[in-house]
Amino acid sequence: MKKIVISMLSLFVLLFGVPISFADELVQNESDLTEYYIQVDLNDEEKSLTAKQTIIFTNNYEEPLDQLIFHLYADSYNQVETLPSIGGFGANQPLSESQIGDIKITDVQVNQQKVEYTDKEQLLKVNLADPLKTNEKVEINIEFTLKIPEGTHRLGYFQNVISLTNWYPIMSIYDESKKEWDLNPYHPIGESNYSDVANYQLEVTVPEGMEIASTGVIKNDQQQIENKELEEKIIKIEADKVRDFVMILSNDFKVVHKEIDGVNINTFYFSENKQTAQILLDEVAETVQFMNQTVGKYPYEELDIVETYLGGGAMEYPQLLQMGSFFPIELNYKESSRVPFLLEAAVHETIHQWWYVSVGNNEFFEPILDESLTVFSTAYYFEKEYGQYHSNGIISSIRSRVYPENTLPFNSSVEKFSNWGEYGNVIYGRAPIIFEDLRNKVGEEKLQQILQTYYQRFLFKNAAVQDFLDIVGEVTDLKTKEYISTSIADSNYFPQHLQLTEEEFKIMRREMLKNELKERKVKDQQNLASFLLNVLEENKVYLIKPNVTDDKERANIDQLIETLKMEFEGNMGIELIILDDTRLTNEILKKNYIVLGNPKNNRIMAEINDSMPMYLTSKGVIFDDIFIKTSSYNGYFVAENPGNDKQQILSIFWNDGEKLPYRFNFMWDNDLQFYLQVKERMEIKGYF
Repeated sequence: MKKIVISMLSLFVLLFGVPISFADELVQNESDLTEYYIQVDLNDEEKSLTAKQTIIFTNNYEEPLDQLIFHLYADSYNQVETLPSIGGFGANQPLSESQIGDIKITDVQVNQQKVEYTDKEQLLKVNLADPLKTNEKVEINIEFTLKIPEGTHRLGYFQNVISLTNWYPIMSIYDESKKEWDLNPYHPIGESNYSDVANYQLEVTVPEGMEIASTGVIKNDQQQIENKELEEKIIKIEADKVRDFVMILSNDFKVVHKEIDGVNINTFYFSENKQTAQILLDEVAETVQFMNQTVGKYPYEELDIVETYLGGGAMEYPQLLQMGSFFPIELNYKESSRVPFLLEAAVHETIHQWWYVSVGNNEFFEPILDESLTVFSTAYYFEKEYGQYHSNGIISSIRSRVYPENTLPFNSSVEKFSNWGEYGNVIYGRAPIIFEDLRNKVGEEKLQQILQTYYQRFLFKNAAVQDFLDIVGEVTDLKTKEYISTSIADSNYFPQHLQLTEEEFKIMRREMLKNELKERKVKDQQNLASFLLNVLEENKVYLIKPNVTDDKERANIDQLIETLKMEFEGNMGIELIILDDTRLTNEILKKNYIVLGNPKNNRIMAEINDSMPMYLTSKGVIFDDIFIKTSSYNGYFVAENPGNDKQQILSIFWNDGEKLPYRFNFMWDNDLQFYLQVKERMEIKGYF
């Protein structure tokens, strides 16, 4: 487990005023990865920080560089027009002074010499006195301040939580084919993180009582109080081969943890929902294990799940899942028709640890490569772990969306989308079908081989759609590669062969209904949900109709039976076997069955009446020592089958042949054991 030790930062000589010998040692580092050394001093009262940052950069490009570019994504919080909200959440109101975020560069040096630079439009451009040759290293020292915005966005503070994401100058990527740096801002729609993996060392000064979840591993073995009067502490963090660094801080964090496949997983929470924290921990652990087995081993030793006040969803970062507020999740959630959004989001962001964190891509230009692939992989996880027809699985959440629609091509960049709704429909809703289409064409084994090859080949690198397509062609054939390539670029893509068949649709509805009924079934009690579950398991139910001579009543009974057939056969796929009360065997009477009528017109009703929780007479109804005197009533109740305590009966009754019970809504009333209507003026319902 990550030790939660936070201690004060002294005037650390690592970065500025750094001894020459130490600087030389940094330059002699054999790794060609960019190295970040950041000294941070957090002012919790003012919600700001000052930082000194040293970057050791090696020019791994094949041409000299006369300029270095850093993204200042935090400046996107300067105004509402550029605010990077999730799903458009909270991005429509003007920003108050406290809601404005701002990063200011106060000093830049290159190899200990001041240089010219510009700081605008979310970019820091540093001019080099001499071009940086291929394989040469350079040391860049940057001092900056950050005003942390108030709010429930990815970067900000709210109540007792500070979220520091996209908070520091991060190296841009040079495109050698275009001979230009990536200059794209953090776009208000979608996500725009784009960076190479690097190594990080941080020392963070924080108040003594504050705890932290972060990328990397905390290295303090003991708390170090550097200034008892100020009650400040220092925390030292190291992170290797990560493409970003985030940290989330709170005075109120509690933590639960577990280990899976050698990975320490921690859930940081501040609410009273410890049960939810534990459930998320367990589900994330299962997801890590699934992805380890299906795609490839998680390359880091720790992963944090962190409760914040994030609005609009959740967000992935290296080794950290930024979640919204934890709400209660019941222990039997796996029996639900759909898992709670919070849990689905945790699985989704965990899978992003493979698609974005471990294998990177330019999210601005090709969100299909991380976001759509993660949506597919999430549904794939639920299919394998929860069942083929689970609501979060591929059939329900992806294939059910196969229909003709003209949209932007799936390989569109985020700037092409006019709003979050359009982006969500294409990237989250439609584009994941591409990967299911690929599975359908090449089979499960080949799909996994494609994903495994893609992961292994581009681990700690940035990939492009073309790289993925090349692997498709390599593992399968050029025809499949061309088909997927064409489909991604087609604004009218419609894989009709993936539309649900009538049988698949029926099974999906049945499974959804079964899960919903499991939620509404009351333990150790009879209700309509428990009866329907029983008959769904057997896939059939007997209906015992009464013998009546009155033509009008018989017509009403026929109409009632048609309603029941529509419910059971049409909506639930349950065979309804209709019998009259004279064509019965003892074996049938030990099954689950429905009985219609009253003791006067149905022999079975008369035989079981004494053993039922609701006693029916021509003058009224008796239950729980209550007598309701009336000659006109109707309703239903569920009871244990007197001939077999493992089975149940559904009694649908009436005492007036002109007023049969037509009030049936199995989707809404299935948590009831009985419903009684008296003279159309009174309704009584509930449990006996």
